[in-house]
Amino acid sequence: LKTYFEVFSKLGVKYVTIHANWPPWSSFSVEEGIQFQIETLKKLVNEAKKFNINLIYEPVDTDKDNVKNVSEVLRNIPELYLHLDIGHANLFGRNPEEFLANFHQKIKHIHLHDNDGVRDLHIPIGTGQIEWEKLIKILKKYYDVMYSESYDRWTLAMAFNASQELIEKIKKDRFYGSDDMGVD
Repeated sequence: LKTYFEVFSKLGVKYVTIHANWPPWSSFSVEEGIQFQIETLKKLVNEAKKFNINLIYEPVDTDKDNVKNVSEVLRNIPELYLHLDIGHANLFGRNPEEFLANFHQKIKHIHLHDNDGVRDLHIPIGTGQIEWEKLIKILKKYYDVMYSESYDRWTLAMAFNASQELIEKIKKDRFYGSDDMGVD
């Protein structure tokens, strides 16, 4: 990562997001997984600091990426910021509003996309089961600028005022991979 930090520094990048995955082996406890993340992220934060870069931690889409565990990681690394992926925060019975309430002061970047609460689908806002009207009100309490960066078929159909019949047909399609979903 040192090479990346060097390049980012030359480009004037101030914040870099990193996914922090859990150890894949089932023999690790949650506590050991948290400790693994803390040790790894501390090293990365310290390396990034040498290049005047701030590291932003994006919890991924596992059941272990809950408010309690994310809190523990952030508590142990005060210099670490948070990248909140609303879709990830909506998986495994979690609530995006709880993440915002607990971490709004640490959040430096947010991904806005929807899902069905079970899979990380990266579908357009309003096409899944997230309560966006409620969530947007909460987001507006803390942040001035928001946008959804989506280039998938659903969003394009809606943006170009496609017929209701075409939108309904597209809504019935189930996309499961990033190949179909575009960039978030």
